[in-house]
This record gives sequence, C-alpha cells and structure tokens, in this order.
Amino acid sequence: MSDQSIPECEAPASGTGPCNAAVEVWWYDSTEMGSADIESLARTLPADQQVAAARFGNDVLRNRHVVAHAMTLDVLGSHADRPEGRFVLTRDSYGKPHVAGPGRARRLRFNLAHSGAMAVVAISDGREVGVDIERVRPDIDIAGLARLCFTEREIAALAQVSQADRVAAFFSCWTRKEALLKAQGTGLLSPPADVQAGLGRYEPQRTGRPQEGPEGWAMTSLDLGAGYAGAIAVEGTAFKLTLHRWRPPADQRRDDVSSAFPTELADHKRRTIHANNRPSSIIH
Repeated sequence: MSDQSIPECEAPASGTGPCNAAVEVWWYDSTEMGSADIESLARTLPADQQVAAARFGNDVLRNRHVVAHAMTLDVLGSHADRPEGRFVLTRDSYGKPHVAGPGRARRLRFNLAHSGAMAVVAISDGREVGVDIERVRPDIDIAGLARLCFTEREIAALAQVSQADRVAAFFSCWTRKEALLKAQGTGLLSPPADVQAGLGRYEPQRTGRPQEGPEGWAMTSLDLGAGYAGAIAVEGTAFKLTLHRWRPPADQRRDDVSSAFPTELADHKRRTIHANNRPSSIIH
C-alpha cells in the first residue's frame, strides 16, 4: 500500500442500504525478523510501549509484542490526515483503544490481535471493527470449551463436523465469535455463549447456514496460513476487505512520540508502507 487513505464511507443510517466500507487487515510473522532488526524496531516505539515490552519474562514474548505494536502504530500513522501523522489514542471504558483525533484521524477504527508468532491489525474508516487470530491447537478440550462458550446451535453444528475437521471448525467459530465481541467493544467481558457466530466454512449444510453476523454486523473468516484461524467483524451489513503483509519500514523515527497506548498525544512521521496489495483469500 502506498501512502493512501482508506476510502471514506459514512456510517449507515437506520433504514438505509448497506455501506461497502473498505477494511484493511495487515499481518506479520515475527519469526521473519532477526533479533537485531527487532531491537531496532523496539527503539522506535514510544516510551510506554518499550516499558510494556520489557515486562515480558522472555525474549520470544517481548519480540512478538514489539512487532505487533510497531505494526499497529505504523499502519495507523500511514492513515493520519496531516503531514506529521499526528493523532491521539485513548481507551474506552472496556479498555479498547480508539483514535481520538485530530481531524479525520478520529474516524479511524482499528483492532489488534496476535497468537503465536502471528500478529494482525484491522483498520477501517468510520466503522467499528474487531479481528481475532488463534494458533490452531489439537491438544485442547474442544467439547468442554464448546459447552461453555458456544450457543446450542453451534454445539449441535460442531458435533456434525467430521472428526478430521472438528478442531479447525472449533477455532473457526471461536475466532468469529471473539472478533465480533471485540468489534462490539466488550471483548470476552460479554459471555461468548450469548453470541451466535457460526462455524464459517465448516457449517454443516443440513443445519442451514446462519447469517454472517448478528443484525448490524458483517463477519467473515480469514485465511492466514496453515496452523492459524482468523476472523474479522465489521459494523454494518457489508464491507470490502483487503489483506496485506506488513513490511517494516527500513528507517523509522518516532523520537517525537510521547505515548502510544493510552491517552497522550502521539506524533508519527508519514511514510510509505511497502506491501503486497493483492486481495485477501477469504474463507466463508
């Protein structure tokens, strides 16, 4: 993606047709970056994020934190509406970060998720968005977690999935569910069992395909490579999605950044982000 803004799309008014908002999902695998490059990237983070990274008990977790937050700030900075890329970040009562301003930047909505070595950030203009990614693990109690977190319909649908696909189906449902809760702003503070998200591509035909999301929300699963499940939820009834692999800028300077996550003012230099701009491969 070159130095471009996301196409604007007004939030849909009650009773109006769908708004095809543009939504970007950026991803990166931290294992692709050497330790020296991660250290250089860490020095570009605001002071509070450097402190947060230092709290991790091992280098692997620290490095993942550095990459995920550097990517988030870089993508947000590329969409700031002033030459210096200045914007304010704040948190709501549930702890979800938002861009508070100035100007057009306050329209930006974003959400970050990471699991294992993979990090993803979703960004939109004026539409609430949530994203989730999970490393697929066969060593968990799928049936027990489903009884706690899935709706009765989802439990019944999961039971009809073949044994070979059941783990993948579980994580497909889970990521869709968590993406929706994050988009709505509550995250897992809301009971997951109260949200109908469906199994995505694993939904058994005989159960009837559920709607892509609850009323007022659109949702789809993401193809993020072998070993991972992902999903995104967006406010409204439709959206246009592109998936990008983030490439860290060769030279980043954020010495003028006072803070990133939570409330202080952050000043980011506008840069060109080099990325693959091919449309995403979407699993429905």
